[in-house]
Amino acid sequence: MKKLLFFAVMLGIVSCGKTETKELLVEIMNPVSIDRPDEAIVLTRAQLNPENDKLVPAVFDTVTGSYVASQLDDLDGDGIWDELAFVTNLEPNGTSVLKIVWIDPADYPQFPVRTNIRYGRKLSKDSPIVELDSDVIYKDLQQTIKDLGYYPFQMDGMAWENDKGGFRHYFDGRNNRDYFGKRVTYMVLDSVGIQANGFPGDTYHVWAHWGRDIMSVGSSFGLGGLGAWIDGERFGRLGRLASEFNDNIDSTKYTLITEGPVRSMFALDFYGWEIEDKKIDSLRQVVTIWAGKHNYENKVIAYADLPAGVELITGIARIFNDMPLETLKFSNNTIMATHDHQSYDKEFIMGIGLIIPNKYVTNLFDTPDRGADLTKTWCAEIRLDNNREAEFYAYAAWEHQDTQFQNRDYFLEFMKTEGSRWDNPVKVTLK
Repeated sequence: MKKLLFFAVMLGIVSCGKTETKELLVEIMNPVSIDRPDEAIVLTRAQLNPENDKLVPAVFDTVTGSYVASQLDDLDGDGIWDELAFVTNLEPNGTSVLKIVWIDPADYPQFPVRTNIRYGRKLSKDSPIVELDSDVIYKDLQQTIKDLGYYPFQMDGMAWENDKGGFRHYFDGRNNRDYFGKRVTYMVLDSVGIQANGFPGDTYHVWAHWGRDIMSVGSSFGLGGLGAWIDGERFGRLGRLASEFNDNIDSTKYTLITEGPVRSMFALDFYGWEIEDKKIDSLRQVVTIWAGKHNYENKVIAYADLPAGVELITGIARIFNDMPLETLKFSNNTIMATHDHQSYDKEFIMGIGLIIPNKYVTNLFDTPDRGADLTKTWCAEIRLDNNREAEFYAYAAWEHQDTQFQNRDYFLEFMKTEGSRWDNPVKVTLK
């Protein structure tokens, strides 16, 4: 069941008796000479300081005389909006001045949907797939599936997309990350992986009008999966290999946080991750996808100190690569990128990469081709900050989404531009 984003927010509004509110100007300045289409902007409730709880903020462009695509997000589930999220286009070294106006929730504009999250599964053997906003799986999932006699997941887990591409997480215990190449800008993943009878089916590995699943993941991380580096010499997977039966995580919880026209978010909570003789009791990942981007954002939160000798790692697959990994270090970020015929059977050209803030990167390294829990993966060792948090950004670009991505130099230049964008955030001023 989809969250009705705006209506859920509206119903949670309680009047405080005030009837006045003040319009604000928001000035957004691009400090570098690069185009910034669909630049993602977030303004918090505290920043906007609403004076009338009967009204909600929207973004208005006085130059075009129209509303800017935006949404109100209730991030903590209390029925009251916490953030105003929107996207805007910025020219090189340009400044945009928009207006925050306060309107009745019933008058909130409807915008084209450019992001989507889908988690579909069967709840019984004879029932069709339904969409869930939350779910929990347990350590004995594979035995449970064997006992039930049917496979429950629409796309092996949750999938997320925007107008540029799609991604998915293997919620069946493997915890790899995969990529869907899209040829269309509209949302498609609600129906991908469903047969005509409403049951799960592997329809997404077949060329279709919308695109297809093109990335080979195997026993790698795929694109931005998570694992552990133990005592500086051994790998530990978050979860199991496809060939294994038993999981090493007691339970995993999925929660849809928000879903809207410009931004969608979900969380995965891992409880009881066993790493050899060590254990991480609680670890969270928050995944965010914005409209217009070739990436998703991944935030990692540990709710207690990691066990001695354990560091987190992430990475990108190198299963069908002939070309080397490209790395580039900016003032504040490190880029890992690869471009090759790295889809199934080397059918398609695609580029994938990670951009990681330098404060989180400890080391870059490669895994063996075989004989380990984690193989054929270029990895980054991740250092959590003082709040036990880290974040990184996972990128993918496919030649059939944009033919310019056939060119390796074009993709690498694109990644450099993205590195510059992350290195030089826009400056937002409320007046």
